[in-house]
Amino acid sequence: DCKRRYQVCDDANPDAPTCFNGGTCFKKGISAESGKYEYMCDCTNAKDGHENEGNDGGMAVQYAGKYCQHVKEEYCDEEMFCTNGGKCSSVKYASGEHAHFTCECPAHRAGTHCEFLEEEGFSYHKKEPSNQPE
Repeated sequence: DCKRRYQVCDDANPDAPTCFNGGTCFKKGISAESGKYEYMCDCTNAKDGHENEGNDGGMAVQYAGKYCQHVKEEYCDEEMFCTNGGKCSSVKYASGEHAHFTCECPAHRAGTHCEFLEEEGFSYHKKEPSNQPE
């Protein structure tokens, strides 16, 4: 897609990521092993700017993931979303009042927003759903 926006974090470093959809590179620090900068993608402004008629309220399409490559599919509230088939789940205080949202990810997906694919033989740390907010 020729219109897809991206930013290469470091042209001289083949291991540096490329951030997509308006995501921006962020220097995490210098690697003790390679002596090169390590980068991550900040997806805060990763949006396509077009109205997404399929979502409630016509919100702009927003992106998430390690490289800002995943579309936010399900909006839990203004700040929380799920992608890749994840579903919003309300975490409640002991009183029963809503505290915050988490995503319940389908099989083989993990991460705060279900943005990661679990690899065979490797499992991401998952917390069991709790009725207490963190």
